[in-house]
Amino acid sequence: MDLNLFQNLNIYQLPSPYLEILAGLIGLCVGSFLNVLSLRTLKDESIWRKRSYCDQCMKPLGVMELIPVLSYFMQKGTCKHCQAKIHWQYPLVEAATALTFAAIVHFLGPTYWTAAANFSDLEITATILAMLFFASTLIAVCITDFREKLIPHEITYPAIILGIIYSTVIRHDLLGTLAGIGASYLIFDFIDHFGVQFYYWTHPGFKERNEPESEVGIDDEIDFTMEVGYLRADEADEPFMVMGGGDAVLSALIAAWLGWQKLIPALIIGFLVGAIMGGLYLLVELRKERMLAPALKRFILGFLSFAGVMALAMLGLDHSFPQSGLWSNPATYLLIFSLGFGGGTIGIMTAPGPKMVKHFPFGPALAVGAIFAIFLITTTGDSFMKAGPY
Repeated sequence: MDLNLFQNLNIYQLPSPYLEILAGLIGLCVGSFLNVLSLRTLKDESIWRKRSYCDQCMKPLGVMELIPVLSYFMQKGTCKHCQAKIHWQYPLVEAATALTFAAIVHFLGPTYWTAAANFSDLEITATILAMLFFASTLIAVCITDFREKLIPHEITYPAIILGIIYSTVIRHDLLGTLAGIGASYLIFDFIDHFGVQFYYWTHPGFKERNEPESEVGIDDEIDFTMEVGYLRADEADEPFMVMGGGDAVLSALIAAWLGWQKLIPALIIGFLVGAIMGGLYLLVELRKERMLAPALKRFILGFLSFAGVMALAMLGLDHSFPQSGLWSNPATYLLIFSLGFGGGTIGIMTAPGPKMVKHFPFGPALAVGAIFAIFLITTTGDSFMKAGPY
């Protein structure tokens, strides 16, 4: 391959906003593909050997039925053949992918990189293409985790390998990338282990009550780290996990593409988003099970406690550094609100009465944090790519 030809590739020849529009159109098509990739991965089907088809009647879809977003509204959200409802996931994923592609192409443009980051068009273009692929992987993982609470290794492992190659060849930071991958597994294993121990501590006897009868007394050293209990007898086989193994792999995926430096803000934002999503998820599930009343007081108490402590901390920082303008920054209020939700979630977990132990899909929260970290690349570009080899 002629390197000079690739170096002459400049995706910025189109002026804004035409470049973003082009990226959005490509994103629509990629989003349509991600729907197929994710769902067929869950079904263990090939994405190449069979045309797109209706999930209900299995009829192959025509060209007009494959137009991203538009076909959904033209068909009024129903299948042309059997009139079954089309899941709202399809247009949502396509639109979200389009917006993500347009934003990445726009905010990773040369004018957004810091002056100290003197990188070539080749490096910037390669980084944008890499981040588009990385974001696509994150969106695919969100689909599978929301649908089946599963993060397939068939998607994450190949993406991790490609991320390591990108970080080695373009970012010149192989050691930092491997360090981030290793730290990911340690962090999530730590959270998983001590999170379950905290649950046992706040709910004495819960482990014994939910221990499968066939395993009672067989082996005192059985590891129940990843399995706390079950919601109801008729919902067996749905184990509760504080942190699933797929979440650790997803964190490793983030480190493979962004390095350990960007892994830190990605995890911080991911946990804040997860606190909000987890709190809402638990409240909805508790309401469905008619268990909301005894837990709501604990949620409010936990929310006010954590939010109050964070607000006091911000007041102290603002008093010590008045020039920082903390209270004029929307991120301050988001941080207080997010930590409040985290406290509310802990409050629900410690509430007396029947216990909710359904697994919450944490992958999408991590994906949001990773996409946020992508946009930090240009503000600290000199730390994202190293000057020398590795």
